[in-house]
Amino acid sequence: MNSRDADQPDTAVETGRARSPRGQGERLRGEILSAVARLLDEQVRHPDLHVSLREVARETGIAT
Repeated sequence: MNSRDADQPDTAVETGRARSPRGQGERLRGEILSAVARLLDEQVRHPDLHVSLREVARETGIAT
């Protein structure tokens, strides 16, 4: 790790989601698609709910 990395906060710690090891982006893709499916399913039952990228990020733990 270089000194630049040590100065930057780990966004995974801030959001509550651990970073996946390099090369395992497929796992995150699956989590995102599952979150979208859950949110859209919920929207069918409650049409007043809005699905956004921010909501998907919250659902997967990428953002708070």
